[in-house]
Amino acid sequence: LVGHGHHHDVGPGGGFGADTTPRSHFYDLNGRFSMPFGQRDHLVISTYAGRDDLDNSVAFTIPEFNGTLPGGTTAAPFRISGSIDTSDISNWTNRGASLTWTRNWSVRQQTKFVAAGSRYEKLTDRQSNGQITITGNTSGFPTPSAGGLSNAQYESNRLDDVSLQIEHTAALGQSHRVLIGGSYTNNKVAYRFDTQLPGAGVDLPNGGFRPTDLNQLLNRSDSGALLSGYVQDEMRLGRLTVTPGLRVASFNRTTETYVEPRASLGIKITEPLRLKGGWGRYTQVVNRIEREDFSNGTQEFWTLSDGTTVPAARATHYVGGLTYEKEALLIDAEVFYKSLADLTTFAPRLRPGDNTGEAGQAFYQGSGTVRGLELLIQKKVGRHSGWISYTLSEAEETFATLEAEAYPSSQDQRHELKLVDTAKFGGWTASGTWILATGKPYTASTGVSTIAIGDGTRTVGFPDFGPKNGARLPAYHRLDLAVNREWRLWSARGTVGVTVFNVYDRQNVWYKQFQGFSSQLVETDVHLMGRAFNVSMGLRF
Repeated sequence: LVGHGHHHDVGPGGGFGADTTPRSHFYDLNGRFSMPFGQRDHLVISTYAGRDDLDNSVAFTIPEFNGTLPGGTTAAPFRISGSIDTSDISNWTNRGASLTWTRNWSVRQQTKFVAAGSRYEKLTDRQSNGQITITGNTSGFPTPSAGGLSNAQYESNRLDDVSLQIEHTAALGQSHRVLIGGSYTNNKVAYRFDTQLPGAGVDLPNGGFRPTDLNQLLNRSDSGALLSGYVQDEMRLGRLTVTPGLRVASFNRTTETYVEPRASLGIKITEPLRLKGGWGRYTQVVNRIEREDFSNGTQEFWTLSDGTTVPAARATHYVGGLTYEKEALLIDAEVFYKSLADLTTFAPRLRPGDNTGEAGQAFYQGSGTVRGLELLIQKKVGRHSGWISYTLSEAEETFATLEAEAYPSSQDQRHELKLVDTAKFGGWTASGTWILATGKPYTASTGVSTIAIGDGTRTVGFPDFGPKNGARLPAYHRLDLAVNREWRLWSARGTVGVTVFNVYDRQNVWYKQFQGFSSQLVETDVHLMGRAFNVSMGLRF
């Protein structure tokens, strides 16, 4: 059994569920080639490849419960039991390469040219099937369906990125450092989402019932080019450092020009104490869209802005703080506020019997805010080094045509505490990281409704849900430990390391799944990675 789990029966009209821990494995490969040419030129070539595979397949038996006839009448003389068999496979791949050439014209002027390309791809194939067994007096009971348990989903997403960038930095006297640059980026994005609606199916001649084929709810394939130019001036005026900047960009899919001013400042109050602040406007044309799915877990996908269905997302950032840095100690405190506009979410809220023809148009626009406080205390040198950080934040979204009230963002995490320690002993380095965080929001099911399907003699159960993101997952915490060893062989330097993730095997909940089985609710906790081991190697010539 790939996932391990248990179930519990909470009585007639209640629900039962399972806990599953996906099986996963991953690899990352990094390469970097660096070479100087003469006294002025330097070339760096970097490559990356990675893949993550996740298998969340699970099978479990459903305890017996009272059967339900069409119309909701409970018939006590007979009992229904069954099983669920789910195949749920996902994989992510990332590949990229870049070339950076730097020309040092003098100690005061430098030009950098970057060419880069990358590809991100995600595939998910999920198929769930339920089987029903009826015991007792079934006289007059019509042939049932498997409720919402016979369904499937297929999702694919690919993002290609090719970019060119050039920038020049010049020091003008002792008080100005000017940076000017430009970039061209070409993106191609493809996304497809197919699903099988709970209860959708056809009657067979022998009295059986077969789910219909997958319905294609969304299929987007877009390409676009972004051209941008920017300038920045770092000015030093005594104890004051001011850095104004301006970025202007044009995206051919939206035919808009985006003007993005920004500025930051720093004031040296005393030698170790510094006051800082910043403000800026930002636009994003390659957007990560939330695909709402209360039953099977909300996911995200990448797509390009088109100016109508998916506008370019906009954000205004404000930040301010204090930094104290002296010898081995760094203390940093920062408050931040982000105003978000033209956000997009995809929410095809379909029920059994709904027409899927308009489902691909279920895009909604909204706004949001993010605000919070970050604290950091760091010890930078010595045999033991590390830091303690704490973040208090609140992320909220408003989609007026989707939800009447504002609700917490799916990424909202009120508290996060992180402790990191690194110790060096000769050629050995040992490190530990412990994280404690508030659980993220999710939309909880309030029960199961039933509806007649086919010729009306069958019923299907489907979950009902409460307020969007109105509940919280359990708190998240995890301990990671790592040991690394450095060694030399002629002119090469190498490192070998072993990392144990989630040392005490905390069963952190990633997301929840809800399905209706007749009048019963099936609730599944899908866990994040349990205890896992990772081996890493590095060579430097």
